[in-house]
Amino acid sequence: MTPIEAEEIINKYWKSYKDIGPYSIVQPISDLPCSPGKIRYAHLVYGEELIKRGLIPWGISRKLSSSYQEIHSRFVDDPESINDQHKKYVENLEKGVLDESYQILILERSKEYLTWEIEYNNFLADCQGNYNLSGKE
Repeated sequence: MTPIEAEEIINKYWKSYKDIGPYSIVQPISDLPCSPGKIRYAHLVYGEELIKRGLIPWGISRKLSSSYQEIHSRFVDDPESINDQHKKYVENLEKGVLDESYQILILERSKEYLTWEIEYNNFLADCQGNYNLSGKE
């Protein structure tokens, strides 16, 4: 995959984000333009190319790492059940009822999101270190 192909895949992926409303937090994986693996790979290829060229400021790095983790957190096989749980949670919150079991579920999912985001940031840091130390592509 070339960096240009990777950029095209990422742009198509970003266009697959939909306004899912206040009671939904995930979309069906079928909304993705290609497989999650191909999108992840595109993020790696594109991020590495930006580092090679010295073109990855904090804002771009942040957007890419957030985008990378959302492949896993926003797009799921069964969005209905998750969105139904979330809707019920929000409706209960509006009534002043706190569902601690749902909060625990969200915290667990948040840890997973952070793991994916850290993975991507570590990849970028590794690329940056390799290119700075070796001076090679």
